[in-house]
Amino acid sequence: MATAAAAIRHGGGSRKARIGVSGAASICLLVHAAGASAQPAASAKESPPDPNSEIVVVAQQGDRSSIDRTTYVVRDTPEARSANGIDLLSHVPFVDVSPTGAIRLLGTGGVKILVDGKEVVDANAMLRDLQGAQIAKIEVISNPSAQFSARGTGGIINIVTRRTASPGVGGSVTANADNFGRGELKVSPTWSRGRVSMTGSMSLIHNGHRPNEAEEERYRRLPDGTLVFESREQTISRSRGDQLSGNAMISYKLTEKQTISLTGYANVGKSGSDGTTDLSFAADPTTLFTRTSAAKSRFNLFDVSADYRREGKRAGETLTVSAKTSRLHFPAEDLYITTGGPGGRSSFALQSDWLRSTSNFKIDYVRPFAKERRLSLGGALQETREDLSTTAVGEAAPGDTPFTLFSDAAGSFVEESGYVTYQSPLLGGTALAGLRVEGRQYSFRGSPAGSSAAQRNLFPSLHLERKLAKALTGRLSYSRRVNWPEISALDPAVRFSDPRSAYVGNVGLRPELTHAFEAKLTLKGKRRTVEMTAFSRHTSDLWSSLGTLDAAGVLTSRQVNFGTRLLRGASIAVQGTIGRSFNYALNGNVADERLRSNGQVRAFAGEGAQYDGAVKLEFHDGQDGRRGADRVTLNARYSGPRFNGFLRVEPYVQADASWSHGLSDRLSSVLKLSDLTGPFRFKSTSVSPDSLVRGTYGSRDRQVTLSLSYSLGRRAAAPKP
Repeated sequence: MATAAAAIRHGGGSRKARIGVSGAASICLLVHAAGASAQPAASAKESPPDPNSEIVVVAQQGDRSSIDRTTYVVRDTPEARSANGIDLLSHVPFVDVSPTGAIRLLGTGGVKILVDGKEVVDANAMLRDLQGAQIAKIEVISNPSAQFSARGTGGIINIVTRRTASPGVGGSVTANADNFGRGELKVSPTWSRGRVSMTGSMSLIHNGHRPNEAEEERYRRLPDGTLVFESREQTISRSRGDQLSGNAMISYKLTEKQTISLTGYANVGKSGSDGTTDLSFAADPTTLFTRTSAAKSRFNLFDVSADYRREGKRAGETLTVSAKTSRLHFPAEDLYITTGGPGGRSSFALQSDWLRSTSNFKIDYVRPFAKERRLSLGGALQETREDLSTTAVGEAAPGDTPFTLFSDAAGSFVEESGYVTYQSPLLGGTALAGLRVEGRQYSFRGSPAGSSAAQRNLFPSLHLERKLAKALTGRLSYSRRVNWPEISALDPAVRFSDPRSAYVGNVGLRPELTHAFEAKLTLKGKRRTVEMTAFSRHTSDLWSSLGTLDAAGVLTSRQVNFGTRLLRGASIAVQGTIGRSFNYALNGNVADERLRSNGQVRAFAGEGAQYDGAVKLEFHDGQDGRRGADRVTLNARYSGPRFNGFLRVEPYVQADASWSHGLSDRLSSVLKLSDLTGPFRFKSTSVSPDSLVRGTYGSRDRQVTLSLSYSLGRRAAAPKP
């Protein structure tokens, strides 16, 4: 969680913060992904799938509320109960979860994660704390309609939690440990009686000392384009930490048509790391300096929301009102670095305090009409405040002049939005048209940036869906999307992350605007589902991180509007069964990226083909939730070269395997082997007009994890969402 929060805090931060490997990987594997329906509703004549032969559960009547999304229903299996949200997402078609926790949809980043249609402060932390038993379905919306926030140029993934539970006590207890000293105990109970339902989860996590490696070379670019060696760093680090987290939801039915819900989430803990770095500089490449570092921090995250839902007289008519407040605070972060060598010793200390709070109010109304027509409208108001103060004291290297730098990046923004959509039959199919108005007003404290003028844009959307044949459905869609800058990305205060790396905001940074077009075909057979998507995304005012190397060798990064990007590509996802014992899933993406810029930096940016793919093979024997049931799963993924303006990430391969076994009707185990091809590594190159940085990052050892999960309560059918 600290790694993810650091990236938010620094608005992209240093290269290490942006692409560094986070903590231990997810532990339990969902061997049953959930299913999707190509139609708004499944036929009443369809028979339910064989639970032992399909990895896709077909969406039933009402599971998909709009044609702009594909819905995957989470099955209630022992593996699902012991898995978390990240595990579930890693097995949804077209969704890719990287080892660092970054989520891509159709091979593209910038994906917005929602829980029950609402934003969360730290999506990665929330997903890791949500148990599979708490998740009813996952909505994948690669080209969202105007109903959703226009933020997230890569699309939206909405996690829908269960609002009811089976009568009595249910849920699961999970414990796991790995070879890096990481352990977790998680209790996820459910309870329902009469009008009241409760679900929740509490986790106690201890992170051991997982070792990571990093190697970085910096070069200075002369006016004639010649690269001159500047420095080299080789680092071995270990991270550790403890945290206690929990989430709970209480739902009460006032009447058969009215429900109120209270939801809370909390995560508190502390983390630390230590590392040793060997450095060499251009003045004498053969002389090594040794740098030792120690970092520690505390954090607390609180998130509370209240919802009121009322169903109207017409089937499908709903009014939903929600209010939410969240607060993420790192009250004390300290980094101490000492560097020694022939030139003597130097010290560097960095202390920071970061606070981010958000409050929002949201209202949505859906009104169905005759002949499958439906109107939806709503609006939202959100206020976000952020305050980051840092103090850096010391020398960048032995022999340098000591310095003291205090910075205070603080500000807020108010976001207002409203939308209307209308869905109706059209030319033998269904059309969904919408328009959204969304804008922000930023203000900054104690900086030359002052208060910026309000920024407001229109975001239209259009979706068309038609059944082309008995088993073939086609969709066409268009939407306009936006990426708003974070407060820290705009505030011009300089923030150091180590003695030789800093980040500074860009007052003139403009939001990214994207026009997204998609064409999708879904072919659904008895034993196979194939989804093919062609897409085109044109982004203006594209962001990229630009580094500047000063005379002292300090690399200062900032976000800039690079220019425009045209990304065109296609994706395919195939899921199916072979006999009654084998399941498979294949995913592939290929795209071509073209960049345009009027500035001189254009010559230093990368563009070209992007491609990646994944395969999952699964063998199962026995009935889920029964003694002796076995599942063996093999996952492999290849990620090709990827560009982000001035940053290029080299290809890498990953593979893992897991075996789940039913020790009894209630107790199951999962053994997972990660990084079968060797310890994970990836390389990146960052370029700018005056510098070039090459880096290699990854873990030192393979990971082995054992998990035990015990199901609570009586065995019953899965509760309805």
